[in-house]
Amino acid sequence: YSTDERWLVPHFEKMLYDNALLLRLYADAWRAYGDTRDRDTALRIADYLARDMTDTSGALHASEDADSEGEEGAFYVWTKEAFVRALHADPDALAVAERHHGVTAEGNFEGSGRTVLSAVVATQTIAAESGAPLEVVDAALSRAHARLAAVRAGRPRPFRDTKILASWNALFVGAAAVAGGAFGDATLVERARRAFDVVTKKLVVTGGGRTRVLRHVKGDEVRGPGFLDDHAYLAD
Repeated sequence: YSTDERWLVPHFEKMLYDNALLLRLYADAWRAYGDTRDRDTALRIADYLARDMTDTSGALHASEDADSEGEEGAFYVWTKEAFVRALHADPDALAVAERHHGVTAEGNFEGSGRTVLSAVVATQTIAAESGAPLEVVDAALSRAHARLAAVRAGRPRPFRDTKILASWNALFVGAAAVAGGAFGDATLVERARRAFDVVTKKLVVTGGGRTRVLRHVKGDEVRGPGFLDDHAYLAD
């Protein structure tokens, strides 16, 4: 990506391993370059995982589907009409969000007239074009995102795969520990510890002079043995 614009791939299935790797990547990018957008992106990924993917035990579920209501991406995409309807009560938020996300009647998703929201025009550019202070533009975009999230929450959610996989949870543990340390966020570190405790308690077994990692647990059902990635990521 460039320093001004970030493009998001229109792929909807939310896999734990993708999000864990991205969390660690953005945390490392922030440590390397000091760009607050990398930190903010990492924290938004962490918020999503806490809100939508965390089991009551503290471990994380495997994934959410791409499909809902029989359509790919139905939970995530927006027609221009639905976008405007959601934000019409806040014209400033609507104007900023529509420009930032490039929402059009034609859309950008498979000729459907629906839009996958991506960062098409940077808020710095919008501020320069409008003459408004950047903090005002950013605040308007934040209000838009909060309202869009509230409207979207009323849609039927995609199916969630609630398996707790050793390997993917281990990726999250490493990412959350790194990010928590980088950002001085004790809550993230604690989330890493809780997930690690669940995996080691439920999916690590010893006997016969060796220790093995099992594959996954779902409810009371444990499956194994683990694969190479389960052992490698948990060891890491």
